[in-house]
Amino acid sequence: SKRRQRFTRKKRFFGGATMARPRRLLTVLAAASRASAFDVPFFGFNWKELVIGGAGVDPKDGVLGRVQVKSDPLAVCNDGSPAVYYLKEGDPTLWLVYLEGGGWCYDEQTCTKRAQVSPKMTSSNGYPETVAMDGIFSTDPQRSPIPEATKVFVKYCSSDAHAGDVGKEDGGALGWHFRGKRIVDAVFSELISDWGLGNSPGGTTVVFGGTSAGGRGAMFHLDAVRRRLESSGAAQPSLGPTRGARPRVQVVGVLDSPLWLDMPPLYESLVPMQEQTELIRKLAGIAHPDVLDPACAQAFPPGEQWKCLYGEYRIDFVTTRYALFASSYDSYQLGQLLGHRPSTKAEFLLAEDFAAKTRRKLAELPSKRQRQDSVIYSQACYNHAVSFYEDFYRAKTSDGVSERDCLAKSILRRFADLQQPRRDTGPATIDAGLAEAEAAANESKRRLLRGQGGGQGGGPGGGTRAGEGRGWWVDSCEGGFACGAGCAAKAEDIISRGKSTLAQRWSAINPH
Repeated sequence: SKRRQRFTRKKRFFGGATMARPRRLLTVLAAASRASAFDVPFFGFNWKELVIGGAGVDPKDGVLGRVQVKSDPLAVCNDGSPAVYYLKEGDPTLWLVYLEGGGWCYDEQTCTKRAQVSPKMTSSNGYPETVAMDGIFSTDPQRSPIPEATKVFVKYCSSDAHAGDVGKEDGGALGWHFRGKRIVDAVFSELISDWGLGNSPGGTTVVFGGTSAGGRGAMFHLDAVRRRLESSGAAQPSLGPTRGARPRVQVVGVLDSPLWLDMPPLYESLVPMQEQTELIRKLAGIAHPDVLDPACAQAFPPGEQWKCLYGEYRIDFVTTRYALFASSYDSYQLGQLLGHRPSTKAEFLLAEDFAAKTRRKLAELPSKRQRQDSVIYSQACYNHAVSFYEDFYRAKTSDGVSERDCLAKSILRRFADLQQPRRDTGPATIDAGLAEAEAAANESKRRLLRGQGGGQGGGPGGGTRAGEGRGWWVDSCEGGFACGAGCAAKAEDIISRGKSTLAQRWSAINPH
């Protein structure tokens, strides 16, 4: 199309796959992007760093070009400006489509403040022509398991976790537009019609996901996106271990940090996340069955429909294969529960309770209704939403597995094996050690399940099925905010000291 030709000409300037990109040019582009990116602390990390790539831009970062949504005039930001996504063309058989995160607003006060403090989260005005991104968007196979993929980054300017569909013209509250669902739909329409998504004769794999609010949005949309893309292509013979027909387009999810737990905040001055969710459900007109999911809506009474937008409950109804990232000390939710990083013994105890509940919930996944080759990953880290940040390939479980390694070993293994040779050195290589790490992770799950009384768990998923730990990397470390080998070291220290209660464990490591 003419649109694609125009974009290709622009791509040759700012860094397509066919041209070398000078370091100086990348630095200039990064500076332009950095200057216009929003800069809002989200309890434990700086969102500007997350978007741009953290430690600075280099030739290994993926550089994506701006595309304005034109297929649907109602696919707009809160202020009515057109929605925007960023795209870098690559392998036409492999696509990464990622939704940006960044909280939300749920009433007049929070929305007014959001527009004042974070204008780039409510309007596309001033968005840069390019963004440079690390982590899963990187062009370096040491950093991303899919460096050659066609990559799409959907900007977040609807403040509704990509789920709403009500506008100013509909009499929407505050005179705002909440069109997150419509934006996601329009982006996929354009990827199909303008960019050739699904047209590859040999079949196409779409990795659909997001971080934080984008992770929740991807969780809401994942099944509907799979149905839409699978129905758009003919079936073809399966090349996998199960013979038969498979869709021409296959979809897998990467859900980074959507797992909100149903816990009250420690202090009454904080608005509970459950209340926030119900308020935004009403404010943004979140009612479409593609978002709420009919099975989930039927599972809860009218007064509890907010649970279909809440990670702890909604994740059980996702039927598409997925990888779930959920740090046991998720800095965003702990910030929502405490208002700041834990600093007192009572706050540390809440953090430890949160971590224990996270592990118990993860032990129930994947549930019996879900794809059993879905993947669960949790570090004992105080972080949140790092999949296009350097911690995607640097932060690791106590078994030495990063989020990048997790994907390369599981749902994206066949792509990683093709695009990266096995090596013996490097911070995030795929080698024989990962098989040992996987076995150790499975044993950790079995130990955890035995500690729950023979492997029987609650929730919609039924039993937790001890011994079925495939694709399950969850740190069982207690003692707080420890990543990688530090987790194992702290756990060993706790055991050697004979500390048995949560308070004693925290006192041994974090005296206050």
